[in-house]
Amino acid sequence: MLSEKEKENIKELLELMPELDLRNLAVTVTQNMILSLTKEEAVQAIILHSATAESLLMRKKMSKEILFRYLHEKRIPCVSTDDKKTFVNSILEFWESNKKSVQLELQQKTSLPTNVQQHEINELAHAFTNWFYSMFNQQGMALGSEHFWQDCSMCMTVTSGADMEKFEVHNSALDVHKLLYNTKFEHNLYFNPNISNQGVRGKLDAYGLILVLVCGTLHQQEKCVGVFEQMFGLIRDPSACNNWKIKKTQLHLKNSQMISRLPTLEEGNLLLSIESA
Repeated sequence: MLSEKEKENIKELLELMPELDLRNLAVTVTQNMILSLTKEEAVQAIILHSATAESLLMRKKMSKEILFRYLHEKRIPCVSTDDKKTFVNSILEFWESNKKSVQLELQQKTSLPTNVQQHEINELAHAFTNWFYSMFNQQGMALGSEHFWQDCSMCMTVTSGADMEKFEVHNSALDVHKLLYNTKFEHNLYFNPNISNQGVRGKLDAYGLILVLVCGTLHQQEKCVGVFEQMFGLIRDPSACNNWKIKKTQLHLKNSQMISRLPTLEEGNLLLSIESA
């Protein structure tokens, strides 16, 4: 049987398949027992009736082209002339590496009590910050979309001089994940968070959402090119071992060539929003 994480990974891969191919694959997996399926039903049938991830990826109807496209989107190095088995192994290794992501625990209960101590919130904020950016800064896409709630939202601004661009995503973990990585890869960015108490702060809001606020510098190889501020809203997912998942995030990127030290939250614009939440 497939694990919950394997199901999430496979569902993401199946999104790349044309609808007709997806339906044909579902018919094959169910051994012609279910013939008339919508796209959503086909995905569910494939996941439900596949014994292992490897056996599914090795099926004839799972083409090399789809596997290569998935590897490309995840920025996993591969050679187009490699055989299908090599592609499958690369995908399975990538999924296995994602399974080793750190599970953040503040306490054993599913929800936090209203009298939780601020130092515990700050400990979680620092642990999450270290985990998130260590994953996000890795080559490829070590940080998978499974770390975001399916209805996750994101607001991002990019400021360069007097110009500012704004990007928004609503109710889509895949689109939030895509926007984050597209921005990182397009600008070749490395995020260096200020992990001191002046650069990381956490807060429990009135609705039980953990707010994490982070700031730091942006780098392109050896060059510092700007600063960033990011806020995360975290909620536990009881269906995923009670791990914290990202419910929402705001990211502000600002180009600057005159940076001599790490920025602090007091100098940014997001601190007021977390203090008034």
